[in-house]
Amino acid sequence: MNKILIKGYFKNSDTNEKIKYDTIGYLMNKTIKFKVNNTNLKIKLNNNTPLFIKEDEQTILKNKFLLNKETICEYYLKQENITLEIPIITKKIINNNNIIEIEYYLLTDRQNKIKNILHIEYEVLI
Repeated sequence: MNKILIKGYFKNSDTNEKIKYDTIGYLMNKTIKFKVNNTNLKIKLNNNTPLFIKEDEQTILKNKFLLNKETICEYYLKQENITLEIPIITKKIINNNNIIEIEYYLLTDRQNKIKNILHIEYEVLI
């Protein structure tokens, strides 16, 4: 397991929300793990199909990204014991030189698409 310095952000274009990442995390077996504001984040770098998992006290979000393909985002509400399935389509996956960038769209309905960007840069410390 390698300790890594993580810098990056998650941006939602619908709300113009941008969550910045500047923290220490860990890299093990092509999986990056880190924590921001009591939220556990994990990115599994499985060849060309990254998996992003975000978990906090109330929810678990799982996104599997396939370039130019529609997949399902699973959004689990813990207290209600309900899983919502939201279609997404991935438009860009970059995974090289310690940079990961994923651009995808939530398909709220067939006319509306909400653009999201997940951008992570990391440097191995130990």
